[in-house]
Amino acid sequence: MLLTICNVCDFILLSTPRNLESSEGRKQLIETNSSRPLTHYLICESDRLRVAADSVNNSDLTIAFKVKQQISEFEWAEHDVEMPSEIEGRKHKIRVDGPVIFLIASDDQETWFANTFLFLEFLGSTLGTSDAIAELLKLTVMYVGQTEITDAYVRFDGHEKLNKVFSEVVDLRSNREVWIKLLSFQPPITNAISLPQIESPYRSDWLPGGGLFENLPADQLKNAIEGVLIKYFQPILNIQLKKNFPSDRHTSYRYFYQHNIRSLVVELHEEFNSYVTGNSTVPYTKIKLIEFALSADGAGIFLHDNATQDLDELVLKKKI
Repeated sequence: MLLTICNVCDFILLSTPRNLESSEGRKQLIETNSSRPLTHYLICESDRLRVAADSVNNSDLTIAFKVKQQISEFEWAEHDVEMPSEIEGRKHKIRVDGPVIFLIASDDQETWFANTFLFLEFLGSTLGTSDAIAELLKLTVMYVGQTEITDAYVRFDGHEKLNKVFSEVVDLRSNREVWIKLLSFQPPITNAISLPQIESPYRSDWLPGGGLFENLPADQLKNAIEGVLIKYFQPILNIQLKKNFPSDRHTSYRYFYQHNIRSLVVELHEEFNSYVTGNSTVPYTKIKLIEFALSADGAGIFLHDNATQDLDELVLKKKI
């Protein structure tokens, strides 16, 4: 019997460093963490996007505007965007104030977005047009880490890697913006594979009350998830785990080897978002599932191909 530990991300908070530094942003972060514990984060970059204020045309049926994409220090590309004015049964118009975009409903209720990236992400997810704008919404992963958030402590205060990325963007890549992508995971679950060709005894420790999850150290689970993300993205600012994960020589997630776990899975389910994630190591895509075998035994049996994030394509490959 081959056991896989699956970790499903069921909530993602995408924020700018400036928002997390503000009192309102910190309050929101702490409130979110109380109901959806945020355990891991990715420091990312993207091209700077702005809606040209003088291009906005609010009409009865549609809202049209130009999105400016800064692709170098002095060069901007322009993209025409048109959206329906009616969203979820109400007419809307937009107003631009610097980087901030206000979506104003017919009853004068306002929803504001800190910048164009977040506004387009909302439109893509709400209107079902996420694929059409994915080329504009590219998050480049620079660093992966674990976070700790309490009422008195926020992990990003004076964060070395975040400060490094932010300083480099200001000094060297002025056309870019910095993002923090926070992840919350459900309690882990198990996939069990038992086939006649697999010579392994039946085991019940993974069933409720069997002890596998009841005795799983929380810190080792966090370390394992972090290792999967680092190994997949190979972020430029991470040093540990990029080349030697997974390994039975590591003590920080030894529990999985001690209990003969076949593989580790992290499910991000970004197919529900408008942006794509990647870097120079992995292609920009909506990442759904990442899996790494802890050992070579049985690795070829239904092991996910991390290079294929389109699950429909994966099913087609298996049929062929």
